[in-house]
Amino acid sequence: MNLEVPTFKEVPKTTLVVLGKNIGEDWTAERIRQTHHHLSPHSRVSVLAAGVALKEGLADKVMFTITNTAGSEPLSKEDAEKSRDPKGEGLPLPPEAELMAAQFRRIFPRLANRVSTQTNSWDTNTDAKETRKLVDEDIVSARNGVNLMTVGFHLRRAGLLFRRMRLRPKLFASEKILSHRRPKFVKNYTESELYKKEERKERIVYTIQRLPFAADFISTLTKKSRTR
Repeated sequence: MNLEVPTFKEVPKTTLVVLGKNIGEDWTAERIRQTHHHLSPHSRVSVLAAGVALKEGLADKVMFTITNTAGSEPLSKEDAEKSRDPKGEGLPLPPEAELMAAQFRRIFPRLANRVSTQTNSWDTNTDAKETRKLVDEDIVSARNGVNLMTVGFHLRRAGLLFRRMRLRPKLFASEKILSHRRPKFVKNYTESELYKKEERKERIVYTIQRLPFAADFISTLTKKSRTR
């Protein structure tokens, strides 16, 4: 993975927008529902990287963004047992952004008051649109561009869609931020077959979403399964 991205020293400290990436290759809604804390490896990496960014003073605060991506039906007894989430039985899963924020608070309790969520979006395209709204409302600063972080294979497409919303994103790969703290963990992650499969898929999706209106068309198709 060779990503030319700016370092935090080159951008002003501000809100770091962190994208969730639960649904993907080998990670279906059903698998998310049956996984402890209901997060994929990709979303977990981004949570860890967000904590590193704050601990090292690389950003002032973090905003996790996206809604429930694993279906709106209540968690079944089997799902609750497999995910070790007995309190969740009979309830729909919270938005993915809230699940990421909860994981962040468990791992980094001293930074808990520096986390917020945006839960109106349901894919990367609508992540960008909802972030644009928050910028227009002066909730998120974009005076010098928006600081945007996600896992590396997702970063180029996320940048494309955020640029379309005139957000001038500064791009940060989660694993790059995490690599100096946990190099072996990151090496195993980026060399895994799962990561490579996602890289191959993202190249195709990026090419499609470069076409006019393609991203909006895909957003319309995915909305029904990802919103309540």
